[in-house]
Amino acid sequence: MRDLAKWQGAYSRITTQQMALGLNGKRLFSVSQNSSISHIINMLNTEDMDNETIRTLMKFGYNLTNEDIAQGSIILKAIKQRKAQYIEAHTYIGFKTDNQGDTGSEYTEEATIDDYIAKMSMLQSGYMIFPTLADKGTWMILSGVEVPGMQFKKVTIKDQNGAEHETTTVQNAPTIQWFNGEPYIIPSDVVLNQMLEYARTERLAIQQCMEDLGYDNIPGYEKQGRTVLSEDAKISNYHTPNKDKKTKKVIEPNGTRFLSLTKIVVKENEGGKIVLKEYNLNDPNVSSVDLLKLANEKFFNKSIEEQKEIMALTLAI
Repeated sequence: MRDLAKWQGAYSRITTQQMALGLNGKRLFSVSQNSSISHIINMLNTEDMDNETIRTLMKFGYNLTNEDIAQGSIILKAIKQRKAQYIEAHTYIGFKTDNQGDTGSEYTEEATIDDYIAKMSMLQSGYMIFPTLADKGTWMILSGVEVPGMQFKKVTIKDQNGAEHETTTVQNAPTIQWFNGEPYIIPSDVVLNQMLEYARTERLAIQQCMEDLGYDNIPGYEKQGRTVLSEDAKISNYHTPNKDKKTKKVIEPNGTRFLSLTKIVVKENEGGKIVLKEYNLNDPNVSSVDLLKLANEKFFNKSIEEQKEIMALTLAI
């Protein structure tokens, strides 16, 4: 008991000493108890393929396609391909300018434009933004994860007189494409390739779920010999039907439906004119099998370049 009290006292002193006051007097601690995010990050940083957490995460098709070329999760791909990474979590404190009298604004009180500037600055600095919940007083960012997209690098150049100047170069910048007089932002190939991976892993997760539920004919999929789940093993909503809140119509399980790639925008020829046509891949009035057939026909069965164009238009509209 004496040793327990000793260690508890030492722990309390350490956490108190590492405490800081944020904006509006909010106390901030560098050590957080019961943080599932910190726990998962610690497990990922082991980069041990036999680690139970990593092994579990890699089992699911929507996280990683375990083929010769790994696809899907940026973090799990790096682990599978033995690329060194060390992830750290950081907490956003608030927004403060150097204007006289500005004491800063914590997240719940900051203007939308300030929130946007802060997050764009984080992305430019190489951080990954964690999902932000509306009812929380702050948000988190991760470092150590190589996020595909624009990369900003400071370089030193010499002018015609030999004087050195520091400037910033931008790689993987998006481009502008015009269609019927309207401009569309087209992401770089790095971003489009990652988004295509997400689409493929979501489709694989849908197909695997269908096999787990005993579907007979699964479009574009060769069964892997997975065991049909018993009722007790099914996860509510993911493996079980749902009801539409408005119409009360029974909808097939979420695991058999597109929840990320909910639509695609495709260029099609209608009467000799090229138009943009939108297809809903999450229509509650259409069966999951028919929606998977539609996704295969209009997107997944196309060439890589056609898939990139469809993904770019889908992201832009």
